[in-house]
Amino acid sequence: MSKLTDKELKNLKSRAKLYKVTDRDGMYAAVTPTGVVLFRYQYRVNGRQEVLTIGRYSAAAARSLTRAPEALEYGVEVSLAEAWPGAGFVDAQLS
Repeated sequence: MSKLTDKELKNLKSRAKLYKVTDRDGMYAAVTPTGVVLFRYQYRVNGRQEVLTIGRYSAAAARSLTRAPEALEYGVEVSLAEAWPGAGFVDAQLS
């Protein structure tokens, strides 16, 4: 099971029909005929298949993401703040 890398995602080309490039554990990148790369998660609930579209891939955004080492201890809050910089998420101090 290999993980999709930034290099692999950049090199995905559009085709006549939507196609999937699998990652692992139900995660995959879907490439549309217009060339948009979407991250999707496929799972089952009560035997019924469901698909959750997480978002689009942007090579420019992937290059610009940086994370301060001291921010890693906050976990999910850091990811939310990076995903929506204008949403006003702040790091919570646990005491």
